[in-house]
Amino acid sequence: MAGITRKVHVHIMDPRSIVGVVLMVQDAKGKEVAAMGSPIQPLRPMAGDRLTIVFTAVPAEEGGKS
Repeated sequence: MAGITRKVHVHIMDPRSIVGVVLMVQDAKGKEVAAMGSPIQPLRPMAGDRLTIVFTAVPAEEGGKS
């Protein structure tokens, strides 16, 4: 079953806390910095960064991790 797709604006506090299937990531100026299907790790987000992340959340019982 498909997850729920959401667009969220985040202020990165701890880059290690980011999980999920990323569909698109934009920086604070709206520039796309990662495309659909890209893992977020290569972005190397830093503490203090502000990003817009479009991602699909998968409930833990459907294979996601909490």
